[in-house]
Order: sequence, then C-alpha cells, then structure tokens
Amino acid sequence: MFKLDLSPSYFAPCRIALADAEGVVHTHEFELRFNRLPQTRVNEVIDGVRSGQIDHAAFFAEVLVGWRHVQDADGNELPYSAENLACLREVVGASGAMVGAWFTSLVPGLAEKN
Repeated sequence: MFKLDLSPSYFAPCRIALADAEGVVHTHEFELRFNRLPQTRVNEVIDGVRSGQIDHAAFFAEVLVGWRHVQDADGNELPYSAENLACLREVVGASGAMVGAWFTSLVPGLAEKN
C-alpha cells in the first residue's frame, strides 16, 4: 500500500573520490538532506540546471537543507550551514557529486541498474 503522506525532506547518499597526499584515491561517503519538491518543480530545476539558468548556488539554496557524516579535519561532525556548504563546495568535484546525488535520488535504484 502506498500512503500519500511524504516527508518534506529526505536523506540520500553522496560519494566523492579524492586523492590523499600520497596520490591514493579514496571514496568518501556522506548523506545529503534534500527538499522533496513536487514533480513540476523537479522538471523546472532539471531544465534550469541543464540550460545553465540555475547555477550550483541557486540549486543548493533550493534543494539542499542539511547533511550528516561530514566532518572537519579533526573528525568532528560539521553542522550544515551556508558557511560550511561554501567550504565543501570549494573541494574540487564536491559540487558535481552533490548535484549528481540529487539527480540519482529522484529515481532510487536507477544508478545501480545502469
């Protein structure tokens, strides 16, 4: 049975591969909390991202509302904030990984099938 009483947001995994100081590539995983948008707005956001009318900053302002398992250099949980998001977005590849995580979250299981 499907109950049409969905939460306003949800968590989805995000993975990013980064090289350490020795050049060894490690995959890091954390979770992003996304707003659950209505289908019409999802379509508009997708079209806007593809056309370049919606940049990453505007995208994150609309769809991203939190995260978990993001840590600072000392291993402490880093709370979600605009400032911390700006720091994460400065990591090469992070913005693309987060946008990709949202696209993948729209149809769970699709990435594993392809």
